[in-house]
Amino acid sequence: MGHMIEDMLIRCHFNQEKYPGLNFTHSFSLQHGNCNTFASFQDKSREKWTTVKAGPLYGLVLELDVQLHEYLNTTPVGGVKIMIHGNREMPFLEDAGVSVAPGLYTSIGIRKTSKDWRITLEDSIEENKNMFSQMGFDYSDSACQKTCFQPNVYKACRCCESSLPCIDDALKKVTGHFMNSAIPYCNTLIPEIDDCVYKIETTFSTNKLGCATACPPSCKQTTFATTISTGLWPTAAYKNLMLKRWYLNLNNLSNPSDDFTQSILRMEVFFTKA
Repeated sequence: MGHMIEDMLIRCHFNQEKYPGLNFTHSFSLQHGNCNTFASFQDKSREKWTTVKAGPLYGLVLELDVQLHEYLNTTPVGGVKIMIHGNREMPFLEDAGVSVAPGLYTSIGIRKTSKDWRITLEDSIEENKNMFSQMGFDYSDSACQKTCFQPNVYKACRCCESSLPCIDDALKKVTGHFMNSAIPYCNTLIPEIDDCVYKIETTFSTNKLGCATACPPSCKQTTFATTISTGLWPTAAYKNLMLKRWYLNLNNLSNPSDDFTQSILRMEVFFTKA
């Protein structure tokens, strides 16, 4: 359940070429719903998604319908949240990311920076501090802290905190606590389980679990400095042109007869010159 990329995507361009929009790798986040990664290492065609030039013409351009008409009355903010991250870095949108609003043209220029520490972790140590390695993701400070938090929930409550992946084999191996069945997600509608998870969250947030100090810096860390600018999109005059040229034959647009500009956005992500 949730907003699907094939329903939201109006146009997709990369490096001046048009793509059908099926080049996204899907994952799920309890806090953010459906997440879609462009140029993921899990995409077998990812080698296509490279550019050797800087500037907006050679980056990723997306036009999306955020489907505001489907929002619940408990949803206070409209738009999408995006995160620029290393190819093998597990994205945690609850810790980072940029919000992109409908009705705007959002331009995000990025510049890649890296740190290469002269230390290495033994494979066994790194695996114990990064349960996401079983999914192919590299070690990071955030992954380490999540790896520290989730096993504590499992040990105390015998379940997985639902905002994080429940990697059964990794949790059992890290904690040394084994169950005959698969580890369930914590049903916080049960008062005892809700209290148990809350206690672990409280001790984690105050670093009484020691997760912050238990995680060494990553051996290699890729970060992206961003420059963000916005403008009104589309203009009133351009809206009429859009209806004539693009959207009359699109079934995935929310409500072409209404003021659909409140539900659509355009954004570009590109490398800037050093």
